[in-house]
Amino acid sequence: MARRHPTQVIPPFPSNIDRTAFGHWLSGFVDGEGCFNLCLPKTIRSRLAIVFSIRLRADELPILRQIQSFWHCGTIRFDNYKNSINPICCLQINKVDDLVNIIIPHFENYPLRAKKQHDFNIWRKGVAIFHEIIKRPRTYRPRKLGYIFSGTYPKWTNSDLHNIKLLCDELKTQRLFVSPILDK
Repeated sequence: MARRHPTQVIPPFPSNIDRTAFGHWLSGFVDGEGCFNLCLPKTIRSRLAIVFSIRLRADELPILRQIQSFWHCGTIRFDNYKNSINPICCLQINKVDDLVNIIIPHFENYPLRAKKQHDFNIWRKGVAIFHEIIKRPRTYRPRKLGYIFSGTYPKWTNSDLHNIKLLCDELKTQRLFVSPILDK
């Protein structure tokens, strides 16, 4: 079961660390450890899961806190998976404003260098679609039997769902392992 870290106050980024050098290092780190994820909403009135995350063993918590303070956004949470020997901590950023104003500009200024760059380019299109959708008038979903939550949700069109599905499929295809041809 996931639980949130008790303190979600984000400390300032240390002044003795060069922000430009750290930004370049961070993009390289994300090439190996980051995840750009899109999950298709099940219905026109449900929420799209769009998230950037970095998941590490819990003994790496200090570096996640430093990354969080660099961007000054995100939530750190802890997960204990059934089959995991070591507890896991995760920096997760899913607020659209943070994705649009902090995460995307970071990777435009400090580009990814490995295959993850392709994931980012696909994911960024999904963020743009979602950013447009949340500007639309919202619909109210009253509490019904079987629903836990009620509230307002952006109204998805069939075209929105189709475009997000295409991006989700493109991400899945992009992530398939392609064996390099090795010279013998």
